[in-house]
Amino acid sequence: MTEQINAIPGDWVKAKLLTSINGYSPEAARKKRARGEWLEGVHWVKAPDNNYFYNWREIEIWIRQGY
Repeated sequence: MTEQINAIPGDWVKAKLLTSINGYSPEAARKKRARGEWLEGVHWVKAPDNNYFYNWREIEIWIRQGY
C-alpha cells in the first residue's frame, strides 16, 4: 500500500520548489530578482550560505495585484 502525504511548504522556498508552486522557472525568478521586480526582504532573500530563497506567499500577492 502506498501512502500519499500532502505538505504545505513554509513561506520561504528555493527556486526549484517555487516552479512547482506558481510556475516561475529558476531563471525567471533570477531575472525578476535582478530587475528589481521582486523586492529583497519581501519576495526574496539571500541566505548566509549564498542560497536564494523566495517567499511564495508574497509572490502570489504580487501576481494577484497585477504586478
